[in-house]
Formats: sequence, structure tokens, C-alpha cells
Amino acid sequence: MDGAVAGAASHLRNAADHQVSAPVSSVDEEIRRRNVRTALWLAATAVAVFVMFLLRYGMSSQ
Repeated sequence: MDGAVAGAASHLRNAADHQVSAPVSSVDEEIRRRNVRTALWLAATAVAVFVMFLLRYGMSSQ
């Protein structure tokens, strides 16, 4: 059990050291921006499809 705790502690320590010592590169920033842009496009598409669905089936009942 002590080995598992020590292993987890060293893993957490390495992750913390890596996060502090590694600055955000321009590639990481570009990937993050692309992910945000993709998420916004997907959200806009979902809203547009939902509105079209409401217009099509909401208006047909009247």
C-alpha cells in the first residue's frame, strides 16, 4: 500500500512540475483556439437545426 501511495505522490508531483515548468506553446494555443472555434460552430449548428425543427413542426400544427 505504501508503494501505491508513493507512486501516486510521485505522479502528482511530476504532473505539477510539468505544468509549472512547461509554458503554453503557440501550438497548444492554436489547438485551443481551434477547439473553441469548432465548439462554437457545433453549438451554432445545433441551435440552427433546433430552430428549423421548431419552425417546421411548430408551424405545421397551426
